[in-house]
Amino acid sequence: MEWDVLDKISFCVTYNAANIVGAVNILGWTHCGCMAHKLNITLQHPLKIMDDTLKKVKKIVGHYRASYKAKEKLMEYQVKVQRISQPLVLINSVPTRWNSTYFMTERFIHLQDAVRATTPILDVDLPIITGEEWTALRQLWKVLKPFDEAMKELSAEKYVCVSKAIAVISALNDVMEELKRKPAYFDAIKKHSSMHRNPIKK
Repeated sequence: MEWDVLDKISFCVTYNAANIVGAVNILGWTHCGCMAHKLNITLQHPLKIMDDTLKKVKKIVGHYRASYKAKEKLMEYQVKVQRISQPLVLINSVPTRWNSTYFMTERFIHLQDAVRATTPILDVDLPIITGEEWTALRQLWKVLKPFDEAMKELSAEKYVCVSKAIAVISALNDVMEELKRKPAYFDAIKKHSSMHRNPIKK
């Protein structure tokens, strides 16, 4: 080729779909997987531990977003009872993005009092979030928070250097090791997981 472009490419960064990786390999380039995509895949599996509770949260959030009455009651409670000048709405998640689950959980926890106060007056059959599940959701939020901060750091630049990605991953490893030394941060999640893996037989 006139510009010898193919000879000037050191490696190619793509998401990790097999067909894309295969195409890069055919071209003879070194493949470098997208870090954001890898994190998304990595975190999808742990989120399944909380799948039952998150489905309940998603159903509640879905109703508050679809029902004008429910949304109005939620906003009204924040303004009249909590004296909040700019009330918030609940955020729903999407299956392909782990951080949308993080944002949904974060907002759901933030509006816990408003949700618990307004749900009984909606006259609709919505799931009940138990006290233990609220604790597990807060712990899930704490576990996911460092990953969200890492993604924000990486997204702050148009082009991310490999050296920065390595530093961010190293920092995440350190944070996770620290969390492992603080079992109170995830005891409820572990207990929640154990209950669903080994249900009590009646």
